Amino acid sequence: LGLMAVPSLAADSSAYPKDEWPTFGGDYAHTRFSQLAQINKGNVQRLELQWTFNTGLLPDPFYTFSPVPIVVGRVMYLADPGNFFTPYQSVFAVDAKTGAKIWSRQLPLGKVPESRGQANIRNTRGVAHGNDRVYVATQDATLWALDAATGSSVVGFGSGGTVQVGDVDAGFYLTTPPVFVPKKLVPAGGPASGHDLLLSGIAGGENGTRGYMSAYDADTGELLWRFFTVPAPGEFGGDTWPTGISGSFADPFTRGGAAPWMPPAYDPEMGLVIFGTGNAGPDFDGTHRAGANLFAASVVALDVRNGQRAWHFQEVHHDLWDYDQAAPPVLFDVKRNGKPVKAVGAAGKTGWFYILDRKTGQPLIPCPERSVPTETNVVGPDGTPEQVFPTQPFCESDAFVPQGGRTLSSGQSIAPIFTPPGLPTDGAFGPFLFPTLVPPLPIVPVYEQLVEPGVLGGSDWGPTSFNPHLGLAFIGGNVLPMRYTAMPEAAPNPGPASTGGWWSYTIDELTQRSGTLTAMDVVTGKIHWQVQTEQIAYPGSCATAGNLLFIGELDDNPANPLVPLSYFSAYDAQTGERLWRFRIPSDVSVVAPCMTYSIDGEQYIAVSAGGAIGELSKGDAIHVFGLPKKK
Repeated sequence: LGLMAVPSLAADSSAYPKDEWPTFGGDYAHTRFSQLAQINKGNVQRLELQWTFNTGLLPDPFYTFSPVPIVVGRVMYLADPGNFFTPYQSVFAVDAKTGAKIWSRQLPLGKVPESRGQANIRNTRGVAHGNDRVYVATQDATLWALDAATGSSVVGFGSGGTVQVGDVDAGFYLTTPPVFVPKKLVPAGGPASGHDLLLSGIAGGENGTRGYMSAYDADTGELLWRFFTVPAPGEFGGDTWPTGISGSFADPFTRGGAAPWMPPAYDPEMGLVIFGTGNAGPDFDGTHRAGANLFAASVVALDVRNGQRAWHFQEVHHDLWDYDQAAPPVLFDVKRNGKPVKAVGAAGKTGWFYILDRKTGQPLIPCPERSVPTETNVVGPDGTPEQVFPTQPFCESDAFVPQGGRTLSSGQSIAPIFTPPGLPTDGAFGPFLFPTLVPPLPIVPVYEQLVEPGVLGGSDWGPTSFNPHLGLAFIGGNVLPMRYTAMPEAAPNPGPASTGGWWSYTIDELTQRSGTLTAMDVVTGKIHWQVQTEQIAYPGSCATAGNLLFIGELDDNPANPLVPLSYFSAYDAQTGERLWRFRIPSDVSVVAPCMTYSIDGEQYIAVSAGGAIGELSKGDAIHVFGLPKKK
């Protein structure tokens, strides 16, 4: 390929002071990398907890606490998801040096999503900042604009300080913050030009909706453009969905999913908004959506000026496994044949790290189409058979998790990646489980065939981090094979969990789950180092110029396999050696990536710890670490 590393930051990183962490991904490129190096390999063993901030969230089984704090100036901003007992979500401003609360605000939910029969849980992954405002996305698909100094609503934004991004009754919701882009970084020539922007996706692909990415005026809340991630007939990609269907299954593109539910990356030089999309809908039933189903399970690039498609790369055709591109794409530079190439990397649920040309979307490391298993017993109630797509992209880069075709020590076989779901096996039943839900949901009929990766990947939403000086991307991988069971719909049922089936595994299989932490060479697509973890490596990471990598981890707990031991750890980014770890109080799991910042010349590392849906140990903490204070 003639590739070589380019030891430089993405072009947009200089837009931010290095002492801050002002956006979800750390910068527009989503590198989750900081130039701070006061904490380094030589002193990281001395890290100690400096302060903890608790939001006051009362524990219940059905929230996931995964906010990623941001820091602007001397203030940390973060959000709280609320729980089933609170008809609101909260946002906080905290002194980033001491942890003292500056202000807090409860944001009432116009409609509580879980009361609408939706298949979601309470969650929020952070906030955005721009023009002295804090922007918060709440689960009722609402964007709020708050005064950063006081937390009061900005009345000139939308209607009294809010904009409705989606219809909750239709199944839409939001769990991730928008991305703020100042007008000076928006090229001229389109309806978005001359505006400060908020770039926001939407969630709800599992609810029979049609996904979209939107650009709003950050000052007024005006919608400037919207791109639908499932094309209509006659639009580019519309021929990858069936047409001419009559009756209740007509117009499947209107229920096609492909929700871009994580924040996009942004390249201001190229004027490109780059994001991953969710799975096609219904998730496990493709009987009435024959075709490749663009732009589901894809990386998509849009022209920021007008929202028009620049390119796309589909990782999974006719997705039947919930293999959405959940982790936000990362922007970096490489050289090819002696010339610099702007690239984008995306860690997929499939277990591949897709490395694409940022200008064209074409793979820089080839991903040729290969034949995959197509035999299936799935037939809809109306007699329509499943039409499994005959080929899928198989990348020549290293996979960072197993992709099936192996046998467990128990003698149970795992089918290869892309083995299609099946109808329930006669007499086979099992629990429909969330990753650690206790007790499990009711017993359901299952198709008795394990496939990997499962719906957690590969890589789930936990973001990849990237060290530009080393040319390494750091990917958390999950190893948990699953059974994919199709239950085709008799008629579309948009809104309440329109998934067309389910995924499952046994308690015994759950306790044997594991993970990988991988440093991927973005030039060669080869694994530079890999650590096998005792539990899934879910939360994502952050990296620093001190050649450190920080990530939340879980270890097996012999005393109680259903409550793993929880740690926050630091690794040598060059070698993969673990250098330091901190035991999280009460073994509350870390399910979000960390961030870092500096105040008065002192570097801090912050991470939230509150646990995921169904876990026995829950919390509401932001833990902040630093070197010992000078006496």
